[in-house]
This record gives sequence, structure tokens and C-alpha cells, in this order.
Amino acid sequence: MRRTAAGRLVAAAGIVALTACTAPADPPVEVAQTPPATAVVSTAASDVRVTLEALFGLHAYQVTAATGASGRAGTRSYGALERTTGELADALAEVYGADAADRFADHWSDYVTVLRGLRADTSANRVGRARRVVEQTATELGEHLSTISDGILDAGGLSALLQEPMTDLVAHVEAAVARDHPRAWTHAREAYAGMITVGRTVAAGIVEQFPDRYPGARASASAELRSALAQLLGEHTLLSATVMRKGARGARDFQSAADALNGNTDDLLTAFDSLYGQAASALEGPWRDRIAALADFAAAGDRRPARRAARQAMDQAADDFGAHVDELSESTVSAAEITGALQRHDAGLRRHLQQHLGAAFDEAQTSLRAVYATGADLATTLSEAIIAQRPDEFPTD
Repeated sequence: MRRTAAGRLVAAAGIVALTACTAPADPPVEVAQTPPATAVVSTAASDVRVTLEALFGLHAYQVTAATGASGRAGTRSYGALERTTGELADALAEVYGADAADRFADHWSDYVTVLRGLRADTSANRVGRARRVVEQTATELGEHLSTISDGILDAGGLSALLQEPMTDLVAHVEAAVARDHPRAWTHAREAYAGMITVGRTVAAGIVEQFPDRYPGARASASAELRSALAQLLGEHTLLSATVMRKGARGARDFQSAADALNGNTDDLLTAFDSLYGQAASALEGPWRDRIAALADFAAAGDRRPARRAARQAMDQAADDFGAHVDELSESTVSAAEITGALQRHDAGLRRHLQQHLGAAFDEAQTSLRAVYATGADLATTLSEAIIAQRPDEFPTD
């Protein structure tokens, strides 16, 4: 039986339990800077893991974004997808060399090309061909990665792991073209979670093969926590950007995308609940208020008073969320640090939307990548605070 998206997200209570047992631009956001928490979760081993998880996850999101775009926006979306393929290859080249990375990129590009063609033709024959290409590509990539890892990565297991999210992306395209938007976004979330798992697995092989180059525990409670929060906050960023764009355009699948964002919010709040219990319920209101304000900003269009009110609501929600995190963490992270991180994050989302609506698609893609990185940074900050507060539950070695 396939797991649900929430079940596969490496962030909710189960994982924590396991690890423990064309609008004007916004003005710059000025926030107080505070020193980071004393616990350190960033090691070479955990860094390569989070990097590969983020890139594979971004790939899944970019397929969904390109599927829903057209004209110049669609062309630029596929360009962004190619850029991520290059970054994945570059990450592998640092470990295994250029030839091995080029072979990975060739196989990966073949499957992306099939997804792109499927958008224009979802006939039964074309979908069947796409599924065959996915199966073949997953097999070839599994064998290739097993070979260059000296057998540390099991070819059959990795092929199966790859095939699942790749098949989800085929199903997403097929459902999106058929305007079965709820099914399309269910597959989108499945694909994102599955690609994160692929990144985690490849990283584990790298760390095991080259322990001197990537010191640090391959898997530890602290590494799992950082990965879990990075996955959830990364998905939050990507889905928030999607909902804002679709809301501004009145896209047909706006509600389904919003439902996906609500699902991510539920998963994130479940993760906080598993850490802090009933006290974590104080985080729900400010977090949902932020999301509502982001949607209000997107719907405001050129109405300056409405945009200003939405920005103020975002800032207030960030203030409230930061204050609650400060209290829950017993000040191992300050309210100012969390508030500032969220304000920078939300300013980046607003910038991305404004650039997209102004048809500055390349700039919009660059802005989205930057704000996606801030989500990972926030995950690290929160992880460090939790670990500093509860070192016995989350050892760093």
C-alpha cells in the first residue's frame, strides 16, 4: 500500500518520536540581528544531505510549476528546471567527477523531456510511453548510482525509490491537463516527498563512502530534525509562491493548490505538536494568519491600501509567531531572530509575485530560489534552538 503524503513527509510526530526513541517593490525589511543558538546542527554530512534533499525536492516542484505555465512563463519555467538538473549534476560532480555527473544529467534530462512532451499530449499511448521511460530511466539511474558508489547504494532499491516520485510527476501532468486538479496536487505533494527521500538516500551513500570528506553522523536525531523542518518549510515556501501566483491570476486550480498548502500547514503544526505538545497550539493562529495575509496581498492587485494592510498583517503574524517560539524554546532562540527570518521570507515571496506578474520571469525564478533557501535557513535556526533546549533528546553526534 502506498503511503499518504502526510505519512511520507519526514517531519510529523512519527519521525520526531523515532529520532527521540506589476506592483511596486516592498521596502527593505530591517530587523534586529541576534546571535544564533549555541547548538550546531550543520556538519559536512548533514549539509550534503540537506542540499541534495532540497535540490531533488525543488525539481519536483518545478515540474508542477512548468506544467501549469504557458507562453514565456512556461519557457522560463522549463529553463529553471534545466538549471536544477545542472545543479544536481554539479553536486554529484563534486563527489564523483564530471563524467559520472554528465551521465546522470543525460538520463535525468531524457525523463524531463518526456514530461514536457506529455503536457501537449496525454493520450493513453503517450502516457504509457512516459511510464516506460520513467521505469527505464529509474533503472539506469539506480544502476549508475550504485556503480559509482561502489555498491553502497543498492541498484534495485534506489531504482524503485526513484520510480515512485517520477511516476507521481507523470500522474500530476496527466491530471493537470485533464483539469482534475485535486488529484494533480495530491500527486505533486507525493512527488515532492518522494524526491526528498531520493536526495536523502543518495546523500547517505555519499557520506558512507567518503566519511573523511563528509564528517558527522550520517543519521542522528539532530540531523533528522533539521531535515524534517527543512522539508516542511521548503514545501511551505514553494506552495505559498504557487498559491500567490494562482490567486493573483484567478487560476482554475487555485483552490486545489491552496488545499495542498493547508495540508503542508497541518503537517508542520503536527511536527510542532510532537515537539511541544499542547503548548504548540499557540503557533497555529499566527502561522495561518501569515498565509491568509499572503493570499490577501496576491488578491490586492494594484490597490495600494490593500497591499499595505496585507504587509502589516504579515508582519504582525511574524511578530506573534516569533514571540511564541521564543517562549516555547525558553529563549534558546529570540523572538527577534524568528520574526526577522519570517519577514525576510515573506518579503521574498512578495518580490517573487511582483516580478512574475510583471513578466520578469527569470528574475522571479531567481527570487524564488532565494526565498526557498531562507526556508532552509529558518529550519536550521529552529533546529539549533530545539537541540540547545533538549540536548539529551537530540544529540549532535
